[in-house]
Amino acid sequence: METSTPKVALRPLQEDDLELLLAWRNDQDITRFLPSHPRNIVWEQHYGWWTSRKETRYDWIIVVYGEGRPRRVGIVHYDQDTGEMGALVGEKWLWGLGIARDALALALVQLHPSLFVWAVIHPDNLGSKKAFEAVGFQLKGVGRMGQGLYVLRGTGDKA
Repeated sequence: METSTPKVALRPLQEDDLELLLAWRNDQDITRFLPSHPRNIVWEQHYGWWTSRKETRYDWIIVVYGEGRPRRVGIVHYDQDTGEMGALVGEKWLWGLGIARDALALALVQLHPSLFVWAVIHPDNLGSKKAFEAVGFQLKGVGRMGQGLYVLRGTGDKA
């Protein structure tokens, strides 16, 4: 087992990533801390989400480099209309290695510093709390469905 943090990069989500993303979205171990996330998503729903995304939503695939080849391992998103950011590492064997933290840091560099950025994190999702706090998010209150409201920039009044 690799003990060092793999090299992490981001690239825009592409149509050929959708099948893998659907598998992650339907894995209840991966989405257990997302109470508003739909269960048992079918391809038509998933593809409909893809085709209806607004231009103000940014989705990046998390890519790690190891063993000489890139591997898609998760996703980071940011919605410029609402300011919400989220991250998901879909490859469970990589949990706890700082991949979400590194991916969030890379995503934040791509956003204008004045943008409002916040996230809601389930109280029991210690990995996400650690990743978001490591890049500067601070717990500011309670967000939707009783989750912690973490804010990096802005006033926190949009959640």
